[in-house]
Amino acid sequence: MSKRGMTAQNLRLLPFDDSQSADKSMKQVPKAVEKVLAGAIRREMALEDFCAKQTSEIKHLNRLVQQYKHVRECNAIIGQTRENKILRLEGLMGGVLSTEEFMEEEFVSVMPEHKVC
Repeated sequence: MSKRGMTAQNLRLLPFDDSQSADKSMKQVPKAVEKVLAGAIRREMALEDFCAKQTSEIKHLNRLVQQYKHVRECNAIIGQTRENKILRLEGLMGGVLSTEEFMEEEFVSVMPEHKVC
């Protein structure tokens, strides 16, 4: 009999035992979930590591900013001290200041430079 000649009388229902298939799919689902969770945990750990590195870098940059501000402040004081010294030297050379007055003012002017820098 050909396949085209099959009728409902020739067909039989056979019992199907799907327990192996069910067990296999039950094992596959937890494995799939495990893989998804493992990937999520790896991504979370990588993100935590990245955040820790960024925090460290931010702290380092903040320290550099503070150092830069301090250096700028020191340079401003040194610049002002030099300007004042030039004025005192001009006063000494022009006879406006005596040598003793020049030395006193020189000593007093150096104190702020030593305190800050």
